[in-house]
Amino acid sequence: MARILNKEQLLGYGDIEVKELLLDLLLKGLEDVDPYKAIKKVISRGNKSIKVGGKTLHVHGKIYVLGLG
Repeated sequence: MARILNKEQLLGYGDIEVKELLLDLLLKGLEDVDPYKAIKKVISRGNKSIKVGGKTLHVHGKIYVLGLG
């Protein structure tokens, strides 16, 4: 989970309400691009199958997932 280490310093001056909103939007954006969550949304597994997108593949043995981006 993403977090902002110097939030108090950033909110210590200027328009605090706007800055809080922008920091919340930034954190939400960082959560949405988390590779682990992205893969979990697209890939699921069954007993002897794996579902990728909308396609089900029957597999035997180990499955390795590699993500690049």
